[in-house]
Amino acid sequence: MKNNQPLALVSALCSLIAVAFIFIYLYCFQADLLFYAQHVLSGGVTVYQPLVGAIVVTTVLLIVQLVTSSLSRKVMLLAPALRWLPSMALLAALTDIHVDSDSVFGHVWCWMMGLAVLFCLVLKNVRPMGFQPRLRNTDHVLQCLFYNLLLLALLIGGVLTTANTDERNHMELAAEQALRDGDYSKAASVGKRQMVSTPRLTMIRAYAMAVEGEVGEKLFQQPLPAVLDNDECASSVLFPTTGNKFLIFSDTNLWQFVGAAPSRGMSARECLRLLHKRAKLRTEARDLLLIACLLDCDLDAFAKYLADFYQPTDEEGASAQQLPKHYREALIMLNHLRTDPVVEFSVPEMDADFEDFQSTIKKHPAGALRDNALRDLFGSSYWYYYYSKQNHRFTPQPPAL
Repeated sequence: MKNNQPLALVSALCSLIAVAFIFIYLYCFQADLLFYAQHVLSGGVTVYQPLVGAIVVTTVLLIVQLVTSSLSRKVMLLAPALRWLPSMALLAALTDIHVDSDSVFGHVWCWMMGLAVLFCLVLKNVRPMGFQPRLRNTDHVLQCLFYNLLLLALLIGGVLTTANTDERNHMELAAEQALRDGDYSKAASVGKRQMVSTPRLTMIRAYAMAVEGEVGEKLFQQPLPAVLDNDECASSVLFPTTGNKFLIFSDTNLWQFVGAAPSRGMSARECLRLLHKRAKLRTEARDLLLIACLLDCDLDAFAKYLADFYQPTDEEGASAQQLPKHYREALIMLNHLRTDPVVEFSVPEMDADFEDFQSTIKKHPAGALRDNALRDLFGSSYWYYYYSKQNHRFTPQPPAL
């Protein structure tokens, strides 16, 4: 009995580490993907509960490990960590979730076949690997503990490297869950600290900010996906498309917000334009039309629609200060780039900032040095987006007299 006590402690420690890892992994890291998988598989009828799901799956995998232990007790006497192989393989299969794919679990059957082959090989070859039937002294106990922890670490590493750990997928799903819960502030800020951005995240952020009435104030302060730099119709990112659709959030909510759903093949900006022309664009969604023009760098169209929705300035300049930040930036740029702008607009402090922006372009040679300087000083402004979107063809203009 004494000879079995150290081995029992090693087995218990491995089980404790494995159970703790599985629960934390499911509850803290993979809850978003499992939410998505259950949403797709159930057709949106049922909703995944992270705590309940983590407890149930951890319990099931523990039972699998106990069954494995009963079948291989004599064969893997000194390798209790290997008894977690089937459970870890099932965990990897469960979290090998494919987003934007026809099949949510694309490689489950490959995992199950691999599990069967690996387990058979282990049962067949573990005895000749040098394990002894008894732990003779403290050194042997420590050696056994070390090798078992190493085996367990390899199993955990296998789960982490083969499951879906794409940060962008997790960010997108977290943002959409916030939309479902009505937490628009959280949905708009997901990924901001990590500087993560995708077309889907931009669509979610724009919608959430528009609902909050802050899209004209904050959208260009967020990181924007690089694909917009070379996209002539960057405003298409505002609406779901074949390659940029909501994962768990219903499109219907967006169509109700703007006033109507677009016709098949219609771009976001064209849909918003037609709704405005037919007086069907909801007041809350007007900012999306203005943002669409800014994303496409169409300053003249932006100024035209802005005059319909806002009073850019008055005799005392009070309305100018009430305009959202990015709208003021766009009007300042328009007044510097056009000799006869659609809207006359001027704010002394912002005019000075724009002249600094132009001076920075002149001061630094074209290339990474200039890009870094502009990003550091003006990265949260519409000016920087416009400069990047125009593929660095922006030409500084002399200050207006």
